[in-house]
Amino acid sequence: MIRDAKDTMTLLRTGVVLYVIGIAVLLLLGLISHGEPGSFWQPSAAELQYEKFWKLQGGVEAWRSRLDLLSSSLLAIGAQYGWQLAGLMLFGAGLMRSGWLRNRYTPAHYRRLATWLIPLSLLIQLPGVALQWHLNWDYRWSGFLLQVPRELGASLQAMGYLALVYGFWPTFSRWRISHWLTQVGRMALSNYLLQTLICTTLFYRFGLYQQFDRLQLLAFVPLVWLINLLFSKLWLHYFKQGPMEWLWRWLTAMAAGENAQRKTN
Repeated sequence: MIRDAKDTMTLLRTGVVLYVIGIAVLLLLGLISHGEPGSFWQPSAAELQYEKFWKLQGGVEAWRSRLDLLSSSLLAIGAQYGWQLAGLMLFGAGLMRSGWLRNRYTPAHYRRLATWLIPLSLLIQLPGVALQWHLNWDYRWSGFLLQVPRELGASLQAMGYLALVYGFWPTFSRWRISHWLTQVGRMALSNYLLQTLICTTLFYRFGLYQQFDRLQLLAFVPLVWLINLLFSKLWLHYFKQGPMEWLWRWLTAMAAGENAQRKTN
């Protein structure tokens, strides 16, 4: 769809349509949902203990539970969330093709856009959050209906943050931390998987799972970020791209070569 789109506006319009379809499906699921949620919504002490057991011990129970989680995720992607993902990908491709994501516009344009988008996104989302709290996190409302304003506002908020960065990039680009963060971005997939490796080692291998509350867990965030920054700087000092980025491009090149060979034959 990205390759065959005739112009930028086609990508942008198609992206918006697919994203709205995903939100509409979410709203429909909320309207037809009348049942009680499963144990995942408010797990009991026994269920939390069982989750701790299979995550720390591994084995057959862990495989079975992981497969259940995977099937649930794939079902959600196929039924609802996949529409939003596809829409965001097409919209992002349109922004890239137009030059907006390449920082081709003036800083004043980006700052003006951020001034509108960020407050607007918060205005859309905050009432929904307040209502979820007021309704005591009721499953039907919090899991479906009141997710709609969050989904509507989240994409606007992301664009607002991007516009804010581009709007002040002449200043940000002179900061050393910006150079470090750029290196992390060049290795986004590798760093994403590295975060998984770090956290599974800390919480599963070292048995720290369920040992901290949410506020205490925030203390681990700077540690993980620091490892990402140091790993990216060290790796890119010797190599041009991250390990998983290299693998991904190599596989893509192989697939493209095979497709070209088939067309030639």
